[in-house]
Amino acid sequence: MSEKNTKKPQFINPEDSNLPETFSQHHWKVLGAIALLFVVAIGYKFFSQPSVKLISPTNYQTLDAKDLEFRWQCNKSGISYVIEVYDEGELVMRQITDQQNYKPDEYQLSFLKKDRKYYWVIISNPDIEQSYNFKTETRYFQITNPIENPNLITDPPQQEPQQEPQQTPQQTQPELD
Repeated sequence: MSEKNTKKPQFINPEDSNLPETFSQHHWKVLGAIALLFVVAIGYKFFSQPSVKLISPTNYQTLDAKDLEFRWQCNKSGISYVIEVYDEGELVMRQITDQQNYKPDEYQLSFLKKDRKYYWVIISNPDIEQSYNFKTETRYFQITNPIENPNLITDPPQQEPQQEPQQTPQQTQPELD
């Protein structure tokens, strides 16, 4: 008989094998891939969002209504912004723009009253689909010299009293019998 046929099969004892080392190497590779995906996802969330910095009006600035202009900086382009101005939690003005500044018109300014503490914030426009959703910090300002509403009529125009039409004597026609 040949020697090949007479060999007894060998059984591997788990303690004697290198199975735990192989599992450990594979485990570290999978864990490393998961960690890399996590870092990329966190980086995407934090570093891909636009950085919007409010410039004017500065926090707690007091100014004339005619001098009010909202300005900010953003490191991304192609964003639609919404400026919201509040008075004690009540929305006073909401304006959509794709620029990084906005000067309210006289009608919008007419809603801002003297010595009131207003706060403003810039948010991404929720009315259109875009890549970024954000809300900036809140800034406060006060108006020292307001503008009157140009469309508001304070006193109704004086009307001349209507005169009764003068009655002329009517001529009567004789009755026919």
